[in-house]
Amino acid sequence: MRHILTLILTVFVLGCAAPKKDNYIAYERNENIQVNHDKLGVLISGPEKIDIRGIINGVNDTEAGHMVYLGGAGVAGLFAQIATHAAAADETKNRKLSEQQIRANKVLEPLSHKIADLTISHLKVNDSGFSFIETPDEEHYEHILITQPVFYMSQDCGSLSVKNVVRLVSRDKVDAIIYQNLVEVIDNETVAPEEHTYINEQNIQEKLKALYIQSLRIATGDIAGMMKAKIDKKENFKIGKGLNFRFDRGMRLSTACGQQVFRNLRGWVVAFNEQINKQREFSCASL
Repeated sequence: MRHILTLILTVFVLGCAAPKKDNYIAYERNENIQVNHDKLGVLISGPEKIDIRGIINGVNDTEAGHMVYLGGAGVAGLFAQIATHAAAADETKNRKLSEQQIRANKVLEPLSHKIADLTISHLKVNDSGFSFIETPDEEHYEHILITQPVFYMSQDCGSLSVKNVVRLVSRDKVDAIIYQNLVEVIDNETVAPEEHTYINEQNIQEKLKALYIQSLRIATGDIAGMMKAKIDKKENFKIGKGLNFRFDRGMRLSTACGQQVFRNLRGWVVAFNEQINKQREFSCASL
């Protein structure tokens, strides 16, 4: 019994020591949701400046090194050693990811002046069908959709995407989550290389707005129970981001206008261009 308890505590520590991700959330949906769209207020949380980052190409796992556990220390000592190793691995991985992100953000340098002027107010579209609010206590609204968007640009400047963490709460009970999920929308340029439109100071603001509003439409559709798979079948999806791609698995929700929408195994909803970019050769330095 003592060893079982130790194992449980070890798993708990390892879980707590996992690198923290600001765009990770567990999917939850109350089946009894009833939301009046006219009385739904959208709140953008987080810093005043739009959070936009360069995509880190590839996944470079960093290990803290192998550690020999000393059996003579007893169960309590073994648990302490495992906890120490987990914390060391966490710190090493987070430091490595931070260094990678700093390097990845260099792709934003040609747009730095424009990005510096972009605030969350630039994401709010008056004719989008959504009502944006500044605080959660505005009396007209019965429900509040709290959103936390983070935008990413590919290293070839050919793709923008958003990962939007959304939470739905009642105005009179903001600490009780009715719905929460992550919505990812990926916008790839799918035109021929010679016709390619770079992401630049003239178009980045409109692209960011379009991605954010689409993520809201997907989230509210999911809240309303409209995002359901027509066929109970899991598929593999190849998702392009500029010249790179990743694979994900889930259930197809819709296919329209060249865009695929699916729910992955975590419950997150992902929308991306059906056509994967053809290989292109260009540089952000050409901006």
